[in-house]
Amino acid sequence: MDSLNLERYQFVFVGGILGEMLKLNFVASYFEDSKNILKDLGAQETYIFQPNSLFTAEENSQEFVSYLNQLYKSNQKKIVLICHSKGCLEALASLVRYPAIMDRIVQKVFCVQPPFKGSALTEFYSQTYKIGSKLWPGLRSLGRDSVQAMLKEIPAAQKKMIEHKMIIVKGAKPEKIAWILKVSHKKLAKRGVVSDGLLSLDDQELEGYNLSQLTIPMDHSDLFTSKVITRASMQFKTQVLSDLMLLI
Repeated sequence: MDSLNLERYQFVFVGGILGEMLKLNFVASYFEDSKNILKDLGAQETYIFQPNSLFTAEENSQEFVSYLNQLYKSNQKKIVLICHSKGCLEALASLVRYPAIMDRIVQKVFCVQPPFKGSALTEFYSQTYKIGSKLWPGLRSLGRDSVQAMLKEIPAAQKKMIEHKMIIVKGAKPEKIAWILKVSHKKLAKRGVVSDGLLSLDDQELEGYNLSQLTIPMDHSDLFTSKVITRASMQFKTQVLSDLMLLI
């Protein structure tokens, strides 16, 4: 795997909602396996950025871009973002709000299981979502129309930049779902929705953008959480991350 030349870049994993809890060792050790895999593949600088789950993607974007800019100044290496779930929205908001900086310092943005169209689950819990999003601003980013509102009136050159840098990695899995996702996965399956336990395949599309994308048989927890939650093996995680690194 030396031919990947990962030492040329620095890698930042960007966490989804409630990542503050998932990062705890006794919960899920969020991204720790993934960091170790990238180091084994040759990466020298790997980091984790956890956006504040209480805030919207737009609210978190300024802090996020400031963090990335400081990393770039310190190491003078372009950054590869590996974003999960709502963390993909922070990346998108940053590309929209700070295009010049992001274009200069970011090499590639992998959006793994992004809720670009919200979540099909909000249809089941619509009232709970409406109430919860008033009390918890971070949930507003998971609304069905929040991304389209963010993307209004994007200049053609900026849209092209986003299309060049971003790769969508969808997830869907019919069985062998992590225990934490079984109830939601069952609800979606009863409606005939193919999902990763939280998001349908359609939820993971960025409407109106011509993006490179691939679909992997995994649930929403498989790639980035530990065996406390996921049923995915280290071999599976290594293979997926190795394949993604070839796309940089």
